[in-house]
Amino acid sequence: MDNNFPKSLRIRKRSHYRWMTYGYKRLSGTLISIDLKKNMSDKTRLGITVTKKFGKAHHRNKFKRRVKEAFRVSKNYLIRGVDLVIRPRASLDRITFAGVVKELIDLTGANDRETASN
Repeated sequence: MDNNFPKSLRIRKRSHYRWMTYGYKRLSGTLISIDLKKNMSDKTRLGITVTKKFGKAHHRNKFKRRVKEAFRVSKNYLIRGVDLVIRPRASLDRITFAGVVKELIDLTGANDRETASN
């Protein structure tokens, strides 16, 4: 299993995040919320958005690290050709690595869903 996280699998530019605001599909779990939109490649890309309301910088960074690691571990089980923007829905003390992996696969797993239709 390839567990690297190259730049080609990240949403990095503001213009890409703004592009995600039109025609996306929102999937919500108890821990995270995912905005999903079909992209022009066969790669699944990840973006993470955490506002200051979530907590101090070290809490926001910890959430981002957990989501990035969950994406690395589960990217082979996710649908291909979509961009994912993930936001927290719960406080950091409720968000665990295992919980994020479970919700990421449950919400966007390749076995459950076809690729996004946008």
